[in-house]
Amino acid sequence: MPLLEAMRYRCPVVASKAASLPEVGGDAALYFNPNDPRDIERKIIEVTTKPHIRQSLVKKGLKKSTIF
Repeated sequence: MPLLEAMRYRCPVVASKAASLPEVGGDAALYFNPNDPRDIERKIIEVTTKPHIRQSLVKKGLKKSTIF
């Protein structure tokens, strides 16, 4: 699953609130409304401009990826 692969490679994950992504990603991803382009933009900007959020997502992602 690309979401878990990204986490394993220390990439911060920005994902859609759709389907099973929130269930798999848990608190290790930042989620956007797939029907709102501005929300997608805001979340990408947030993760690329705020190092503390990016670092937190990477740390949580590594931990989450080991569960699967």
